[in-house]
Amino acid sequence: MYKYKMSWLEKTRDWCKELEQILAKDTRTFSKIAFDEMSKRNFLDGYDGEKCIRDFMAIKPTPKQVDPRSQFGAPAFTLFFSERFNFVLDMYNWHGSVHTSIHNHFFEGSFTVLEGSSVETIYDFECENLEFELVRGDLIKNKCFYIQPGEVREIPRGNQLIHRVVHLENPTVSLVLRTVASKGDNSYIQQKQFKFGEIASPVSLDEQYYINLNSVKWFVARGKIPPPSIFQKVKDYVKTWEYLISSKIDDLTLQKLCMSVSPTFYQNIVDIVATQIILQNTDSPDFKKLFCFIDFFTKDGQADLFKISNKMNIDQTQVRKMLHSFVQDLKLSDESLAMVKRSKFKFLY
Repeated sequence: MYKYKMSWLEKTRDWCKELEQILAKDTRTFSKIAFDEMSKRNFLDGYDGEKCIRDFMAIKPTPKQVDPRSQFGAPAFTLFFSERFNFVLDMYNWHGSVHTSIHNHFFEGSFTVLEGSSVETIYDFECENLEFELVRGDLIKNKCFYIQPGEVREIPRGNQLIHRVVHLENPTVSLVLRTVASKGDNSYIQQKQFKFGEIASPVSLDEQYYINLNSVKWFVARGKIPPPSIFQKVKDYVKTWEYLISSKIDDLTLQKLCMSVSPTFYQNIVDIVATQIILQNTDSPDFKKLFCFIDFFTKDGQADLFKISNKMNIDQTQVRKMLHSFVQDLKLSDESLAMVKRSKFKFLY
């Protein structure tokens, strides 16, 4: 007699329905419940990525999606949407050399890795009041984790977690259980990007910001330095500096604009760009993992190889050999190489 066997997706969606019953009784924060319940379950058992997508597309009607137009997760699928309890189970598929920005969250929940692996770096941001829209302070690396398939990480809401995740393999697939909130909700908080070691600003910006940025672009496109009265309106936003870096602005002009933030801001930008160059120019999971730990333990142009080797359970001699081997394989362009050699990673060369 034939016995129907439930698919991984069906079992996972049924688990989400059971979670709704738990949420009806449990008064703890959603992130605590999500972490505990995800930790109890083996999501790797029976998981097959291609079959999951085929089964997902066979569901009629297709489950409600958080944002099918979003490029985040490239591509992302909402496997389950609980409108009663305002939570979703999303599957993100990361391809290529992908790393998130340093950010907090307007939602809470937990995540696990289904395929590949990731490195998560946790940050503190020391400032007077992080609740303001625009904040200046000190971005400090706190902890670094290597996340393998099946491991679960909690996502507390707001400024309880500021992190960056680097996805090592191609693909890396993550499963995220999280709340859903919109700007009209009383519980909604603004999600921020933290970058360049000193600034934090909202991810979503209003129309006036883009009008102000366009006026800055007018001057930059003509090789001129924007007047201070205009630049003052946009200088504390992460997106402003991301634009300036991508605009191929000349180095001297960039340095002058950086001085309006702080004396150290230009070097912070150089270090960030060098990080992006190195991560984007390697397909090696081993090197990306090693580089994440180098980045974590690097200060003032030096890396603590003793701490790195302890963290990775390999001796320092192997670390040095891996560095020289992988760096040579990167074959960076002259322009990229020059940027790296001005950064804190110059010791790699």
